[in-house]
Amino acid sequence: MTMPDGAVTGTIAVRGGAIVVREIGFDAARALTGGGTGRVAAIFARAIYLRTPRGWACAGPPGLGGGPLNLLCDLPDAMDWAARGLRPGAAISIGEKAIDLGRGLVLALDGARVWQPAPSGPWSQESLGKGLRALDRLTAGALPTAGLATFLRPDAVAASAEARKAAPNVAILYAWLRGTPESNASPSHSVLEAATRLLGLGPGLTPSGDDFLGGLLIALRLLNRGALSARLWTGLEAAAARRSLDLSVAHLSAAAAGRGSAALHAALNALVTGRADDLPAELERIEEIGHTSGWDALAGAVTALRSVTEGPVNRGQAANPA
Repeated sequence: MTMPDGAVTGTIAVRGGAIVVREIGFDAARALTGGGTGRVAAIFARAIYLRTPRGWACAGPPGLGGGPLNLLCDLPDAMDWAARGLRPGAAISIGEKAIDLGRGLVLALDGARVWQPAPSGPWSQESLGKGLRALDRLTAGALPTAGLATFLRPDAVAASAEARKAAPNVAILYAWLRGTPESNASPSHSVLEAATRLLGLGPGLTPSGDDFLGGLLIALRLLNRGALSARLWTGLEAAAARRSLDLSVAHLSAAAAGRGSAALHAALNALVTGRADDLPAELERIEEIGHTSGWDALAGAVTALRSVTEGPVNRGQAANPA
């Protein structure tokens, strides 16, 4: 049945019979530009991943949170895509203003705002130190044992199998970041080997090692060390295509350009600007990202942040990535 513009069926907002998309991530917008066809790549409890020849997009309710691949739709958090007949592999049709998922489900794109990370605002080495000290207090004895969350702490103890495998490679990356000025040449072979060993480490569509590296790449951009982020990703991109799933590579590519989840950016902005009172709420949002993905990405980011706390740092504000 065709619904009038702006009508609401239950808790699903529709416009002209389509589900309204309120926000679309920068990388998702690129994946959908030009129209054509694609497929439903994966279906989860509340979100679906869409694959096009140009990239990935993930559609779900507002509770999914902003991010480079996300389409935030006017849907209930309890949305069950599978119950509505969607199946992995199903063909989709992409138009300039809408995505036809089949089974009577259409996502209206016209009017959706494009999401990009908010700039951090002015920060200094002193404010970063204040933020990291607050993080240390908040995470004492309170981190998950799975994944790579342990590397959030300066006194990290590898509690998981993934963390034990990662530990020597994280140490090599940290030493490289500590000893590398902003204008230094590309990472050495040993550094790239260490980073490569993190790729694909752990279970899931975005393994812990990939999430860790993504967080590290994002934090380097935030620290005005974009050249290092670009050189590291250039050295890793081919290996990522071999060792990681396509979806994880898409997230890493976005991270290399400085784009991750909105929750991760909010936590990092609070850290670098020393807003200690905001950190508890931001860490709660990190907790909600995947099984350990939020913690793993934050651990990678904090590894990069700690690397500049005892040496010169470019004070200021990173440019908004594009």
